[in-house]
Amino acid sequence: MIGSQSIERQRLRAATPTLLLLIPMFLAWLFYVYAAFQRPLLSIEFLTGLTIFTATYGLAVAALRGPSRLNFVVIYGAYLAISHLGFVASDLFVPYALETFQASTGLQSYHFQGWYFSDTRPYAVILSGLGISSFFLSAGLFGQFGQRVSAEQQAIAPFSEQGSQPVFYTGVALLIYCTAYLIVLTILGILPLFASYGEYFAAVAEAPAYPAFLVFLSIGITFIIATGSARQIRRWIVFFIVPAILLAIAGNRGEILYAAAAVVGILGRRGFSPRLRTIVALLVVFFVLIPFIRQIRNTPFAERDLGNVSINLTDPFMELGFQIRPLILTINWIENGEELAYGNTYYIPVQRLFGLVIPFMERIPLEGSRFNIPERTPTLGYSVIAEAYFNFAQVGVIVILGAIGAFLSYVNRTATTQSLAYFGAIVAVLINNQRNSFIFVPGHIVTITFFLIIAHLLSRRAQRNTLGGRPYEPRHQP
Repeated sequence: MIGSQSIERQRLRAATPTLLLLIPMFLAWLFYVYAAFQRPLLSIEFLTGLTIFTATYGLAVAALRGPSRLNFVVIYGAYLAISHLGFVASDLFVPYALETFQASTGLQSYHFQGWYFSDTRPYAVILSGLGISSFFLSAGLFGQFGQRVSAEQQAIAPFSEQGSQPVFYTGVALLIYCTAYLIVLTILGILPLFASYGEYFAAVAEAPAYPAFLVFLSIGITFIIATGSARQIRRWIVFFIVPAILLAIAGNRGEILYAAAAVVGILGRRGFSPRLRTIVALLVVFFVLIPFIRQIRNTPFAERDLGNVSINLTDPFMELGFQIRPLILTINWIENGEELAYGNTYYIPVQRLFGLVIPFMERIPLEGSRFNIPERTPTLGYSVIAEAYFNFAQVGVIVILGAIGAFLSYVNRTATTQSLAYFGAIVAVLINNQRNSFIFVPGHIVTITFFLIIAHLLSRRAQRNTLGGRPYEPRHQP
């Protein structure tokens, strides 16, 4: 009894610094709750500045208190902040940022009428702040950002060691398939990778199993980074680099960057500490690749003139921050009298998934439904905060973003390479979901689970055939 009380006191002392650090976040969260329900008249500059501070503070605390500087809460939180604040913050605080963005994208002033220059914009920033503060506050309160309060090993499976080999080679097989898939369909002319992005995008709808290809690519890279040794990764990562380059040539950035963001979190969990040149390289990729691909992808590969490409510091922030638009549109739906979805955009994808395997269960139709978000915003994507608000209003933003924060703090505590591969792949799906609707998430998680089960069964069979039943992860499990 005395021993258990001592342990509890030690845990409390370990938790206290994090709880103290969360006080400013809690106060910010209280303000956003008040503002979300009462909607006070406050300037857009004040609201945006406060939300930037809230996001920056949350990222700093998550990096300080998490198991590594590059942990899953930090990665997801950074993308959440940029995708909902990048456009507004750049326009308000950087002179001529909007004009520069218009010049580089060819967008005219009328593209911003009715949504950006509207009375709804300040409330969209309030909801963004509510979602961001709920995310970080929940990650800290319910998961200590994944901090391990005991003296257990902080990093799992250093890169000098191999992790779960069945999971690793499952990832290798998926990447080999993806590379072959993209090359074969390009040779056959089904996917015009060297045409304009518009032609490529139109051909995607006719390409066989293209959505599966994107899922396999994301699963494959997360599996091998989570379980491979440095030597193994160097040997096999070419099967991710080749399709990534081909997708970039076609103008497709998202599926590469979503998986890459999850990979950064996996690297952090495995103890990777980036050098300054690595951080600089990542920043160059962020600041150059995003606007570069966007500016060249509208013309065929042979006609692209790299001399006409202009790179501006604020362009990537504004482009990613365009997700404030579907949030503003969603607020307008509700304020113009449309009823809340009450969980239907989350329930229907799950129901349709069960309808594929349960006899006599009729799948709920999506075509023409107001719950079919991709049909309503075909070229805009969507927003995780917008969908939470569309379903349950302000309470939805608090609960959904809070649940994601708590989940990612749990993911930060993964103890084996097998679980790191599984949850790392799910994080890639959640990052993708930030700029899209929930409709694809259940199917992707089922696919990830399927491949992990296959790898687990192979692992058990291999252990039975190994002298003494030696497991694949003998040294680095806590």
